[in-house]
Amino acid sequence: MGTSTMTLHVFKNIITRSLALFISFALPSVGVGAFAGVEPVKAAAIAGGLAIAGVVTDLAREFLKDGDLTLAEVDEVFKKASKGKGGK
Repeated sequence: MGTSTMTLHVFKNIITRSLALFISFALPSVGVGAFAGVEPVKAAAIAGGLAIAGVVTDLAREFLKDGDLTLAEVDEVFKKASKGKGGK
């Protein structure tokens, strides 16, 4: 399926990886937020939400290039985001 177009498989991949990305950015922010006097839930929501927003923006840009979103493009976007460079 490497170069398949936007399918249910690709959509499920995006959803599950987005959840993992949210968690990976949200959990570390809880401690920092508590130290800074920010409620843990708010700190987690902001950090996770910003990470997801960056990925959604990058996925939209990939889709705009040719009207298609392949699994390879999704992989590229999430690899960039997992390095803390999503949305750039």
